[in-house]
This record gives sequence, C-alpha cells and structure tokens, in this order.
Amino acid sequence: MSVFVQVLIIASFIGLLAVIGWAVLATRRENLRRMAMLHGARDRFEDAVVTKSPWRYPRIDATFEGSPIRVDLVPDSMLRKGLPVLWAQLTWTRPHPGELFVTKEPRAGEYLKEPDIHSRRRLPMPEAWPETTFASGNGPAAETMLEALDGFDPAAHKRLKQIAITRSDVTVTIRAAYARRPHRVFLASEVFATSPVDPRVVDQGLAVLRQVESALADGPRERSGETKQSDPADPEPGERTAGQRK
Repeated sequence: MSVFVQVLIIASFIGLLAVIGWAVLATRRENLRRMAMLHGARDRFEDAVVTKSPWRYPRIDATFEGSPIRVDLVPDSMLRKGLPVLWAQLTWTRPHPGELFVTKEPRAGEYLKEPDIHSRRRLPMPEAWPETTFASGNGPAAETMLEALDGFDPAAHKRLKQIAITRSDVTVTIRAAYARRPHRVFLASEVFATSPVDPRVVDQGLAVLRQVESALADGPRERSGETKQSDPADPEPGERTAGQRK
C-alpha cells in the first residue's frame, strides 16, 4: 500500500470522525434548545418540574391554583392537508360528573386528547357557537356541562382546538406554532423550530381552563328573555386573554 493511499485513508477516517462529532454536537444543541422551549412559562406555576415527554419535547408537571397540572408540547405532523402543528396541551386535575369533548373544526388524522369524538353521542351546541364546532359526550352529565358552557365562546380563542373534560381532569389543546417548512420530513421533531414558545400561548390555555372550570362550577344559567350580561368589572370570557395578556 502506497503512502498516498495510507494518507488518504487516514484523512478519510479523520473526516468521518469530524462529521460524527459535528452531528453529535448539533443534536445536543438541538435537544438543549428544545428542552428550553417552555422555560418562559414556568413562573405561571408552583413547584414546576421540567422533564422530557415521550414526544421528546419539554413537559411541565406543577401545581396550579392548588391542583396538579401538566403542560405538554405535542408535534402533530400527520395532517393530510395543511401545515403540521405543534400543540400545547394543558391537563388540569379537576373532578367532574361526566365526560364532554368540545372540538373546533375536527380534521382527519389530527392529534387530539380524545381523537374518537365521533364514537360518542353528538350533542346540540349552544346557538352562539360556530357551526364547525363539534360537541360530544355520553349521559345527562355531558348535556348539563355543555349547558353550563353556554356563555363560553370558542370562536374568541383562535388557537383553541379542543376542550376535553373527563371525570378526573380537564384538558385544553391550543396551537403553539405551525411548522417552519411547508413540506414534510421524516422526523416530526425536525419540522418545528426549537425557538421558545411564547408564554402568552400558555396564558391563553390557562385562561380557557379557568373559564371552563368557573362555568362548570356555576352550572347552567337560567334562561330568560333578557340578554345575558357580564360583570362590568370582568371582561367577556372570550376577551379575557386578549385584553389582559396581549
């Protein structure tokens, strides 16, 4: 074997090591940036602990207003049409008498806390809600909870995707970001930028959780011929986030 061939082999080996080292460092930097995506929202909670979720994104387990809460970032790249979406999902441990699922513009293949919404009985929606909203549940408890949400306006929360109420918790799924590229790639984690999520996204989710829980605690409103009015000191439910957070 000539000296030239030996030098070429050594140079190729060194180059391969350099490429591997660069890939490892780039992956580590990517992971560090991804795990910091929710750092700006940690101060919204008590005893916040950040870990890595099964989706390889940050997960916050904490306490919110006395009850456990979990915040996840969920990449959704399985949409048949449209850009993949990075969802922020907030699950708050609160007891309820039944199950109710309210979904805005459900689409095939879309990630949801409860994807099989059509297996439950479709419920008649409040008259003021958009026609593209789908509400489903089983039993009289679901109907009662839906009546209690009559004053809640899903259309006022443009990022909102689903409110999933179960016997043990309530989950709000809202859009955190769209994909940074219109075309698909093999790994879902490569579709989304790892820049920090705007804390106002989490604030919007918390606002919806509060509004839903407050409405459920108050129960269905008495129906009368009078127009429903809100407390002058308190903005309309759908305007709370926009007015206080933006």
